[in-house]
Amino acid sequence: MIPKIKLSNNLEIPQIGLGLWQINDKDVMTQVLANAIELGYSMFDTAAVYGNELAVKKALSLIPPPHTRKMLKINN
Repeated sequence: MIPKIKLSNNLEIPQIGLGLWQINDKDVMTQVLANAIELGYSMFDTAAVYGNELAVKKALSLIPPPHTRKMLKINN
C-alpha cells in the first residue's frame, strides 16, 4: 500500500504517483496502467502536453474494475 498525505483541505493523496509522459502506444499504456493498479498505484500524472490522452482513455476503459477514477486538478 502506498502511503498517503493529507492536504490542507483534508483530502488525502498518495505520496507516490506514476508519470505517464512518453507512453503513447495504447497497448503499452494498458499494460503499464494494469500493472500499476495491481501494484497499488492510484495516482497517475497526466497532462495534455504529453499528447497521450487517447492512450490513457483507451487503457482505462480496458482495465476491469475495481478501480476508482477520481480527478483532482491542482493549479499552480
